[in-house]
Amino acid sequence: MTILTTEQVLSAFKNRKSCRYYDPTRKISEQDFHFILELGRLSPSSVGSEPWKFIVLQDPKLREAIKPFSWGMATALDDASHIVVILAKKKCTL
Repeated sequence: MTILTTEQVLSAFKNRKSCRYYDPTRKISEQDFHFILELGRLSPSSVGSEPWKFIVLQDPKLREAIKPFSWGMATALDDASHIVVILAKKKCTL
């Protein structure tokens, strides 16, 4: 197990990027994508409630269908290698 130093974590947070445009010729490998999804699935939640679900949209017809609701993501829906919709419960009770 690799332990990151506080400096490494801070550096990662300082260097993060918010992508607005995607190169349609570049794709995330399936192995990397499954790793990313697993990190999301294992993210901590209050008392382990995990009040979220992830939906991966790969079908071009589905991507096209959600464009009217995508709040400015129309280009991303066409170009990003993966689109993940995160569904979250608004009111979580145990």
